[in-house]
Amino acid sequence: MRNLLLHPANPKWSDTLLFSFIVGFIVSFLISLAFLNLAVGVITFFWLYDSFRRKEWRMDTYALLIGLFGLVRMGSIAFSRFPDVSIEAIQKEAPFYLSFFALLYFFKGMSLRSKRRIFLFLIGSGALVAVYGIVSFSLGMYERAQSVTSGYITFSIYLIPVILAAAIILPFASKKQKLLVSTIIALGLSGIFLSLTRSTIAVALVLLVIALLMNRTPISVYLMITGLTVVLVSGGLMMNSTGIDKRANNPMELSSRDVLIKGFLDIWDEHPLTGHGPRAFRETFTRQSELADKRTGSWHNDLIQIYIESGIFALLLFLAVNVLLAYRAFRLLPGLRVQSEEQRIIAASVLGIGGILASSLLNMVIFSPDIALMYGAFIALFASMEAG
Repeated sequence: MRNLLLHPANPKWSDTLLFSFIVGFIVSFLISLAFLNLAVGVITFFWLYDSFRRKEWRMDTYALLIGLFGLVRMGSIAFSRFPDVSIEAIQKEAPFYLSFFALLYFFKGMSLRSKRRIFLFLIGSGALVAVYGIVSFSLGMYERAQSVTSGYITFSIYLIPVILAAAIILPFASKKQKLLVSTIIALGLSGIFLSLTRSTIAVALVLLVIALLMNRTPISVYLMITGLTVVLVSGGLMMNSTGIDKRANNPMELSSRDVLIKGFLDIWDEHPLTGHGPRAFRETFTRQSELADKRTGSWHNDLIQIYIESGIFALLLFLAVNVLLAYRAFRLLPGLRVQSEEQRIIAASVLGIGGILASSLLNMVIFSPDIALMYGAFIALFASMEAG
């Protein structure tokens, strides 16, 4: 089943089908949720079939921690104060766990060349998503740049790992390669700017500079990225200034994070072990009348969200996964330099995870239907490289 992943020159039809659905999974983020869910189902089927056939149920530290996190998360449904609401978490979050374990299983047998191809597909599809966001924004279809399937926050967070992967994975030896890398990064960065989301703009800029420094990027690429981004963002805002005008006139509009923090402090010591139950924000939040945006449906901070919904053990397990990942990433990337193809895959994976996690401190990310799957895929990639 995994011959394609190990020996792409001589695949079986089933190997080709599997790899095609893995690629389809990667490219369908923010393009087609229907195909994304289909891909999860097919990859999971291949994983279960191959595992039973081979009698292989490999368990590493990341799989153990995420498995325990999932059990605690699902267990909190049983103790939920609002079971009718929390029961939705099973359907909504199951694709994250299924896709993570399936991808981890297959990534561990995948050739380095195939992993690089997966990143190339992600970069290409991400560039298309960015183009759609920029064009639709410029035409006045939206006040903020967004994708076909998501709003501006998810759109901007998704583009962060895309531009970081482009900065790490793509070569820039020739002038054409430098122009290609600069154009793709500028498209993604412009999409993030035109989403008008301050937190993701800050995260993107900081991590992009880190990625470019890690890859020893020539100064000419910095200049081309800056120039192209200025042109694209300026052009977009000249054609559609509705969103930026609103934020300029009222910079604190719809920003209620201080109210969310107060609401958290109101209930932080209630049910610290089991939480109040998944997806029960509106039932537990006590300051709805103080919110500027009455449609707010989450804590806009994944650490708070996990603790309030599923308790301290779920939070500790989530932190353990990411602290372990950061610790091992520093060991695998000495001096924070990328020199080999293996290190490029590792760096692109860990920077993508870092971008998602940093964004999650001011937004709900980990339990979103598409970014959660992206997050799990990056962890599976990183874990497979470490195992290799």
